Amino acid sequence: MITIVVCSVNLFQFEQFEESVRNSIGTPYELIRIDNSHNDYGICEAYNKGAARAAYPYLCFAHEDILFGAMNWGPPLIAAFNSRHAGIIGIAGSKYKSLAPGVWSNNNAALDCYAIVQHYPLAQRRELQVNNPGADQDYAEVKTLDGVFLFTSGEIWRKNQFDAATFKGFHSYDLDFCLQVGRSYPLYVAYHLMIEHLSPGKLDSSWVEQSILLSEKWKASLPLGNLSFTESRKMEWSKKRHFFLSMLIYNSSLAAALKVFFDFGYFRFFSLKNNLSFAAEICSSFCRKLTRRLRAQPTATKNS
Repeated sequence: MITIVVCSVNLFQFEQFEESVRNSIGTPYELIRIDNSHNDYGICEAYNKGAARAAYPYLCFAHEDILFGAMNWGPPLIAAFNSRHAGIIGIAGSKYKSLAPGVWSNNNAALDCYAIVQHYPLAQRRELQVNNPGADQDYAEVKTLDGVFLFTSGEIWRKNQFDAATFKGFHSYDLDFCLQVGRSYPLYVAYHLMIEHLSPGKLDSSWVEQSILLSEKWKASLPLGNLSFTESRKMEWSKKRHFFLSMLIYNSSLAAALKVFFDFGYFRFFSLKNNLSFAAEICSSFCRKLTRRLRAQPTATKNS
């Protein structure tokens, strides 16, 4: 009853994933592999191509670098999806989506919801990561979901296809899909799947670019979440600060970073205290960089 669509770049990982699905899903399924080993597609285009071929009424968009910890996870997921009239169910998400660009996570225990076994190959370790603000809830309602695992229906996908025109790469497609679907349906994090994610995510200059596109597209609708203005302002400044520094790390110009800083909610969430604090932090950072450069320069000597 479930069609699983994978944008695949690594055949070995896909075969591991396929075996894990076969041994755990507990319901009829088909697995559609969109071979992207030559980088022919962005992930939106790949997912739309795969979903258009689906034979079953339920769709799962998944990364190939995951394994399933739960057994017979398919039937209860379908039942929860229908009983809750859900739009999408995932394994990690947040109850707040900022206007400021950034990742789905807000680094806030009251807002972020997830249950995942995260692998760190370079450190040769794995870590169970669970945060459930609702204590014993099996499902938590959220505003965003991470794209590592997205469960929905063919009907919902047909009304809210992935935006391949705007998001041509591999970032922000998941948040955009959530914001589209979330206009009409609730989104949930499931706590019982216990998916193992075999590699950590990677941010880069493409992530910066597509995060800005996302905030620009949904500027009139964001932020989303049940926070007071004071709480929302605090969150927006936190996200704004982090994204500004990320832009500089991933080689954006200072002018470009400042433009984004002012474009998304600067006046709406204006705070003199945060302005002064952030300006002091930036000045201190640049002074440290300048000092390191000066110290690194060779000392001039005079010939006798």
